[in-house]
Amino acid sequence: MLEHLEGEVEFDLDRLMNAYPVPEPSYRVWHDGADVGPKGRQAVRDWYAGHLRARGLVLQYDIETIVVDDRTVVTDGYMSAVLPGQNIRDRGVPDADPARVYLKRFRNCILWPFDEAGRLIGEEFHLSGNLGASDLWVLEDADVPQEFHRLTEAAEAFEKKSASLP
Repeated sequence: MLEHLEGEVEFDLDRLMNAYPVPEPSYRVWHDGADVGPKGRQAVRDWYAGHLRARGLVLQYDIETIVVDDRTVVTDGYMSAVLPGQNIRDRGVPDADPARVYLKRFRNCILWPFDEAGRLIGEEFHLSGNLGASDLWVLEDADVPQEFHRLTEAAEAFEKKSASLP
């Protein structure tokens, strides 16, 4: 689980995916009662590649509660995401300025399931309620964290690398 989170922080898609030692990781992502999560290694990789391209991986997860049993780790707390204006528009806020950078803060509870061998097999969480304009602030240029700029550089490098692949 830590390897996966560190892969997200480093914007390292290979590291993130290597945290899933199972052949077909699966996400259950609930949005308005429907599971919209990716299923299978390529679908999960493509999902994260899309987040990287959309500059949607500058995250801070202030975990308040952790619960652990034999097959699941549950983390709960507030997630803060630094997002470009276009990403905010794509999340359902049509008047978001694509030239600005926003801070989105929302409650997030993630279930991290493991198989009988103790291998991480996916994630489960809810998107409902965290896509709109609530808990959303425009950041002044001086307040945009360096990590966002680093993500933009990583996304551009990823896009360039992806464009050169057959």
